[in-house]
Amino acid sequence: MKHKITEREIKAIANGQADIKDLFPDVFKVKFEVGKVYKTKYGNLFFYKGSTDNGLSLLTYGFDRGSFTNSTKFNIIDAKEATQKEWEEALIKEAERRGYEEGIYFKSIIGDNNFLIKGSCLKYGWNNQDCLHEINSLGLIFRDGVWATIIPTLTKQQAEEKLKEFGFECKIV
Repeated sequence: MKHKITEREIKAIANGQADIKDLFPDVFKVKFEVGKVYKTKYGNLFFYKGSTDNGLSLLTYGFDRGSFTNSTKFNIIDAKEATQKEWEEALIKEAERRGYEEGIYFKSIIGDNNFLIKGSCLKYGWNNQDCLHEINSLGLIFRDGVWATIIPTLTKQQAEEKLKEFGFECKIV
């Protein structure tokens, strides 16, 4: 595609009085692709799922100022494609913040199976599926913007103490 620029515009750019992006915004506009992750100039990350029928709203989920959200309202000014590593690190950090750690049971997003996290074995899968799973069990912790449910887990000692609080003196074997 060809673009015309005047001598005055060239001088304004050279003197720092104009920005080439302001003169030719269509050249720098990001064309979002479904299934890709983008990073904004503000450091937000979002996974692009498409746009609404009217094209005015993006269908996304991601990290707004570090907090995970299923919001479709991301400031996409100067967004650029993010790396898989940036997205994976953000998801793993969020999983850890939510409490997915060794010894935790969770109900997988798919099926009725419960899984135990053994060690710090969270793995990200990218192949057209945006998902995070526990590597030893393949139980899905995160997929397409949805997080698995953590199952509250007690040790025998914790269970005995809880029962004692309610007046039941017992020993679990």
